[in-house]
Amino acid sequence: MKASHESSNLDVLRGTAVLLVLFAHLLVFWGVPLLGRLTVIYLGLLGVLLFFVHTSLVLMFSLERQTAKMGPRHAWLIFMIRRCFRVYPLSMLIVTVIFFAKIPAVSLGTHTLKVADLNWWGYIANLGLFQNLTNATSVVGPLWSLPYEMQMYVLLPALFWFALRLKSVWGLLVLWLCSVGLALVQMEFGRIPDFVKYVPCFLPGIIAFKLSKSAVPRIPFAVLPALLTVWSVVFAITPKSIQYPVAWLICLLTGMMLPQFIEVKSSSVKLVSHLLAKYSYGIYIAHYVCIWAAFLALKHLPLPVQWVVFWVLMVGLPAALYHTVEGPMIKYGNTLTKRMFGERQSSRQDAANLGEPELSGQEAGR
Repeated sequence: MKASHESSNLDVLRGTAVLLVLFAHLLVFWGVPLLGRLTVIYLGLLGVLLFFVHTSLVLMFSLERQTAKMGPRHAWLIFMIRRCFRVYPLSMLIVTVIFFAKIPAVSLGTHTLKVADLNWWGYIANLGLFQNLTNATSVVGPLWSLPYEMQMYVLLPALFWFALRLKSVWGLLVLWLCSVGLALVQMEFGRIPDFVKYVPCFLPGIIAFKLSKSAVPRIPFAVLPALLTVWSVVFAITPKSIQYPVAWLICLLTGMMLPQFIEVKSSSVKLVSHLLAKYSYGIYIAHYVCIWAAFLALKHLPLPVQWVVFWVLMVGLPAALYHTVEGPMIKYGNTLTKRMFGERQSSRQDAANLGEPELSGQEAGR
């Protein structure tokens, strides 16, 4: 698993995460809160937390490529500009449409979706993705996780340099333990932003990045989906009182094991996971809208027709959003930073200094 080429295993992880979210919410909407002893909605939460592991890992690779091409100067600013153009255009579009059209997309229940009760300040908080700091309701349910991602992005460049300068992974493991301690304090006493509760889910991606520098993949790929299945079952039967500690451990083990897996060989698995990963942001942020449109707005239609509409929307809308909003804005953000800061002529030497060949390949957060 190197930054110099795309990792289909990371696509599998991201695709699995978004499917956990989608199917958990579909089951809850259709009145299936339990599958045996499994609490279905917990699967959706696990999907989000696995997103956090994936995101921090691929953004470490992205920072590595960025630094090799553009140098360390202005690294934080370049990184944040690109992330803003990656995240904000689509989220702002969805927030604005749902807010002004009064689409019910905030609270999911059996055959129900509720409209967010937001004032203008709540709308602005959603636009800026800081609603967790103002206690504003997310205008669309899955939007709750994006503020934590944006706040973690502020720290990732510093963590990138910290990881590079460490001789081994032990320093990052100590940092993870410290983050767990801080998160436990927050959960017990409050008075600290709840952002710290998710830091132990982001740090394993950085641990995976550090391990990828020396790990020789030996574990067959087939173990990865089996492992994710085990994690899902374990998390879904975990009592709520210890849910987050179990999630932190799952994220840590996932991060530590990711560099150990041999890359998937199946072309069909590669294709499906690549498409899921590519359109995952649109799937994640728009699937409540698809549920509302197919099963509530069109509830007068026969159920088979509703399902056809749902899957057409579920496939078509994320693809349309990617090609009309996400993709162009990602390219514009990259072009803008190159225009503002340029690329270093010595990028090949910079890459050598980072211990890697000149880097290209998988763009983060697809």
